[in-house]
Amino acid sequence: MNRSDPDKPTLVQYAAAEPGVTRRGFRLLLLLTFINTILLGAYVMGPGLQVFAKQQWAAFQEKRRIAKALEWAKSNEQLALNLSVPSGQLMYAEDIEGITLMEKQVATASAEPFGQVVTAHDRLMPNSSPAPYPVRDPQVLENPKFLATFADDRFDSTGGPLFIYKRTTPSGETKLVIVRVISSVKLGDDVRDQSAGSLFNSFVRSSRTLVITTRDPVAVLPGGKIGAAVHSISRATYVNPPEYATLVTIDRTTPPRTFVELHGLLRFYAGQPDPNDPSRFTIRYTLDDEEGLIDCRLKDETVTITETGPLAKARLQGGSEPPLAPPPPSVRTAKPGAPRQSTPTTAPASNLSQSKG
Repeated sequence: MNRSDPDKPTLVQYAAAEPGVTRRGFRLLLLLTFINTILLGAYVMGPGLQVFAKQQWAAFQEKRRIAKALEWAKSNEQLALNLSVPSGQLMYAEDIEGITLMEKQVATASAEPFGQVVTAHDRLMPNSSPAPYPVRDPQVLENPKFLATFADDRFDSTGGPLFIYKRTTPSGETKLVIVRVISSVKLGDDVRDQSAGSLFNSFVRSSRTLVITTRDPVAVLPGGKIGAAVHSISRATYVNPPEYATLVTIDRTTPPRTFVELHGLLRFYAGQPDPNDPSRFTIRYTLDDEEGLIDCRLKDETVTITETGPLAKARLQGGSEPPLAPPPPSVRTAKPGAPRQSTPTTAPASNLSQSKG
């Protein structure tokens, strides 16, 4: 008979353990759960997420576009702020000789960076039209192309430029100043010439308006547009006084003929900054070869304009033009075809050419 040793431990037999979840299996379960959650979220929120992603991408692209356009506009703004134009550069002309000179300056590239010679009339303004007699319309130089990148509006895109440069206000702010000239022509009522029953005389009124805009520095404007906001606008309109009026005579015989005695032909030259006064600039002009000067000074909220020479008595006051007075009953010194004291152009309408009175 076997006896067990009381000091020897008794072995307990346990049932075999069932196979459980391993660590690797648990990790796999977490991964599958995560993937399932992503797929479920994409199914539920996918359309909204797609729109949101597109919006964010478009906003990023727009931000890049604005930054690039802003950099480009600021570089062009510097060209305008420091534009130097010779004082002898003709910018506006109403006479054939002046227009020919402008075209020659453009052809020889001395008028850079301005464009071609174009008509000065503003088609957007009322009572603005080509000359109502068979002569060439007043001509101006086109805007520099770089100006359109930050000043492309009707304030600085009509008429023709006379001055583009930086000036400083009394409070020390630097502004870009742009001066433009807009021309219009009106023909008055016909008056029968008592010296000849078939002749009818009429005065022509030439009107030129200087539009002076000052602009703030280039920035991003409301709506994401890049530009230099207009700070102030000043205007001065000059109408030829009677002694500078152009006379048109129509001979209503068969065939009818037109005769023109041209007077009050105006030229504007490139405006010049005053090197000793950062707020001042001047524009030289001639009216029938009589010289004068338009003196402009930049203030905080406007530009003051004073004139010397014949335009000093031609500036329109009060806003509206006075009625165009008819010529006297017998204004000519001779019948059409005969020499005149003012050596006017006298020719049929088909081959009329322009000359200074």
